[in-house]
Amino acid sequence: MDKFTKIKKNDTIQIQKDKNALVYAGKYINIIKEGDFDIVSEKDSVACIIHFQDEGFILMRREPVTPWQYKFKNDVKKVSGLFLTPIAGTIDNNESPQECLRRELYEETGIILGQFYKFDIQGPFFASKSTTKQFYTSVVTLNFNDYRIVNAPTDGTIIEKISKNVKVSLGDIDEIKINDLAGQLLINQLKSEFNI
Repeated sequence: MDKFTKIKKNDTIQIQKDKNALVYAGKYINIIKEGDFDIVSEKDSVACIIHFQDEGFILMRREPVTPWQYKFKNDVKKVSGLFLTPIAGTIDNNESPQECLRRELYEETGIILGQFYKFDIQGPFFASKSTTKQFYTSVVTLNFNDYRIVNAPTDGTIIEKISKNVKVSLGDIDEIKINDLAGQLLINQLKSEFNI
């Protein structure tokens, strides 16, 4: 008996499309019943950490994240509900990951990138086994001539008004607490690329 299953070329599982049913339709997610499995259907997202190379710091967000607040509602140490996160956002219909990153940088930080700035975008990566959502990630390394800063317009939500941009010195990177997989992936990528 073999310990591991051998995968054959073109070995796929066929999903019967006619057996799925919409269980819940929301503003941001849908829940679909696919056989015995509940699938969360969400739009794809981008996540980035901004690395100001000339100045030696990164820019992240300190913001309330409602699902995380719910998860930690009984933990007195985490009840404040403000978390350090990458700059992130949902990709709109007919928007590329690059266009979304430019829009999110502008809306959340007021950073307007030069038109010739090129992203090194990784992904897409599925967020988990139970969702259709995929992340595109990028360490956005900026030098003085790559951008200009204006007042961030935000998207108008209450959460955006509460959220703040936070500078983190490269010397303090190992001291910050990251709560999400995309954020940790980006920190690890930054540390690897720049030998931090």
